[in-house]
Amino acid sequence: MRTILGAALALFCSQVFAQQATIRFRTSFVDDAGSIRALNGVQGGPLSSNSHDADLTAHYKAAGVSLVRFPYGDGFNDGFKFEPKDPKEGAPVAKTLSKLTLSDIFPDREADTNSESSYDFSDLDKYVSAIRKSGAEPVWQAIYDIGKGGTGWLDNGMQGGKSPLETMKWNSVVLNVLRHMNNGWARGGRWDVKYVEFMHDPAGSGGYDFRFEDRNVRMGKLSDARPGRAQFMNDFIEFIRTVEKYNAGYGGNVKVVGPGLDAEQTIKFIPEIMNRLGALKINPEILVFAYRDYNSPQKISENASFIRTELDRMVLGDYRGIQLWNVGWNWSFFYPPLQGRKNVTANDVSAWIMAHNLQCKTVVQPYWDSAVVNRASRGAMNAEIPQPPDSFYFNLDGKGEPKPAYFGWMAMDKISRETPVRLHVKGGTKDNLLTVLAAKSSNGRKLHILVTYWKETPDGAPSVLRYSVDVANFYQKEGSRGKFYVIDKNSKAFQPARDIVPGKGRDGALAISEDISMWSAQLFEFER
Repeated sequence: MRTILGAALALFCSQVFAQQATIRFRTSFVDDAGSIRALNGVQGGPLSSNSHDADLTAHYKAAGVSLVRFPYGDGFNDGFKFEPKDPKEGAPVAKTLSKLTLSDIFPDREADTNSESSYDFSDLDKYVSAIRKSGAEPVWQAIYDIGKGGTGWLDNGMQGGKSPLETMKWNSVVLNVLRHMNNGWARGGRWDVKYVEFMHDPAGSGGYDFRFEDRNVRMGKLSDARPGRAQFMNDFIEFIRTVEKYNAGYGGNVKVVGPGLDAEQTIKFIPEIMNRLGALKINPEILVFAYRDYNSPQKISENASFIRTELDRMVLGDYRGIQLWNVGWNWSFFYPPLQGRKNVTANDVSAWIMAHNLQCKTVVQPYWDSAVVNRASRGAMNAEIPQPPDSFYFNLDGKGEPKPAYFGWMAMDKISRETPVRLHVKGGTKDNLLTVLAAKSSNGRKLHILVTYWKETPDGAPSVLRYSVDVANFYQKEGSRGKFYVIDKNSKAFQPARDIVPGKGRDGALAISEDISMWSAQLFEFER
């Protein structure tokens, strides 16, 4: 008898615990919250700057990649010989990188900036053409590293990420590169490149140092100089004026993407930046306000909300509603804590990144207009790092087979195309282990629900969570089925795992209830 009572009590307690552990969400099919943004911009590709990596054009098309930002950390080395450590690995191989920086395009600093013969557009042309063929919009980051020769910040003439010494000359180069890409100058194309990003590195990692107001803070030698905020703003404004000059003189409609600081610097100095622009009456139509953020989904959301609010409240100049981009985001230092643990595979890490990215894309929907994840391709190789880390998104050698994180792009593309109207979602928990993105079609017939489970480390969190989502005002015929997708470490394709029959919640609401594993996502599709 005691055994029976004990078993019954254990069953009762387990049921109560399951009910308490269920994370509940609710939404209404008539509670619109704005547009869905896929935020499927990427940095790098579809052609890799590394000679041995796969062509990703077909995958970019399939995932609806919207923006491709180039280059960053690529093209700083025009070739080297890779010597294998083990002779069994084969003979030495010459590695080549695409030449995409300003110093590659305009290699002789003493040359005439207005002479066609001063430029080498060969790799640039291939790269921009490939982006256009993939269906994406090019975002040209005008990396200014000026190469060897002449006087530069460093002994070998490389500026090493510091601000340009000859800003006006390099602005002339930028103007002529735009002419080449858009107006056919110097046997160029007419690719209608609409976005050019200000030429700098993020504050604090070699570039302008926003800790200082001084024009230049001199250290022990010239190569240690760190131009401060005043120099940054002067150079940024001159860059904007250059693009204005191009638009006026050559019929362009190019926008400046910038200033591109890290989130922490942006938050601290956004009034100083925007009030300076407002005082000069910089036309908001020429600007895309951009910054970078490498944090947890919750922190990224908090930063985005603050920056969006600050932009909309600026008094000098009317920058309300100006486009807000994150032009460099992913996990901090690109090294997920999952790496380095025993028995962890590349697909495990890719699933971790996928869940992190989908949660970010869910929580920043009200704030970001576009975003560029860093990086979709392999990092740049050089003599010191001949085999840089592989991508989280593709197995880049061979055919470039997708890893799990890639299928997160496909999910967001599907949602944004088929159900572009976002719905308000309520519920969840304070720890935000689960996020829910709900959206409907413009004709009011289709519903998508995306659920994602992410946590930085597996410590202290259940490997599986139970959740429920109720959708009011969405009614289907009895027994109607939907499609159920799962994206996790085992994913090799983006396709339904099974059909699903939803339940009925309070007042006839559509109701779903499922278990979800850590570092995975589930997508539901219903139609009436």
